[in-house]
Amino acid sequence: MQNFIPAAAHPVAAKCALWLKRHGLALRVGLGFTAVCAATAGVTAWGYQTNAKAQHAAVLAQAMTQTGLSDAQVDRLRMAAAGGRDAAALASLQRAAQAGNAAAMRASARVLLGSPQKSDLLQGLHWVQLAAQKGDSGAQYLLGKALFDGNAALQADRQQARVWFENAAQQHHAKAAYFLGLMHQNAYGVKADAALAAHWFKQSAEAGNPDAMFMLANAYEAGQGVPTNHAQAVALYQAAAEQEHPLASQALGYALRDGTLGLKRNSLQSQEMMVEVEHALKHPRPVF
Repeated sequence: MQNFIPAAAHPVAAKCALWLKRHGLALRVGLGFTAVCAATAGVTAWGYQTNAKAQHAAVLAQAMTQTGLSDAQVDRLRMAAAGGRDAAALASLQRAAQAGNAAAMRASARVLLGSPQKSDLLQGLHWVQLAAQKGDSGAQYLLGKALFDGNAALQADRQQARVWFENAAQQHHAKAAYFLGLMHQNAYGVKADAALAAHWFKQSAEAGNPDAMFMLANAYEAGQGVPTNHAQAVALYQAAAEQEHPLASQALGYALRDGTLGLKRNSLQSQEMMVEVEHALKHPRPVF
């Protein structure tokens, strides 16, 4: 059982509360909360946790006293800060970002770019641009995605999006390569080029991206940008279906039902694939 420490009983509680006030945060300590306070090198902050969040609180406490966070710690803070749930976690990320931590810059951007507030979006763009310019492939992808979609603080610019996607893809970022495939397939800011689309889908698929596997399978099935190869299409559909890609499972289900793509008709296996489709749709994969 954990011991609960009243705020007033902690020797640096007043300093913690003052720090929070200066940063626009609120002190929440009471029944069901455990105080976590760090006061070193003149930097004081106050965090809190529920009994089920001891691990997060430990990371937050460490983040309050240093900027050299591991990627795992950065990701844990990002998840805590997502959706505005933990302002202290976001403050810790931004402090590490200000010290030059590219992973923290990217994580801060990812949190802020998910906000509907223009002020948050502008901050997010600031961090993602800094990290992208430092060569962080994840930030380059995020900046490309922001430029591709546009938002309340940024006008869509798909030609510039392509530049950042290419920078990230050159570092083997799977999602960036996938978006380049989509751009060249559908003429989003570039000329349509089926062969180049297939090239980027292939790079992304080889990195394990099920969306790219599905698109490359489509290309092999139809002979778009690559020679027609039904065996290769089936192999890619199967690989994507193993990662619960609903459209890949559906394509296999139809092929088994109709006896296409070189497969023999098999109504039982077709029905099984359709069950997989329903399961995948009920449990969608996270997308960002």
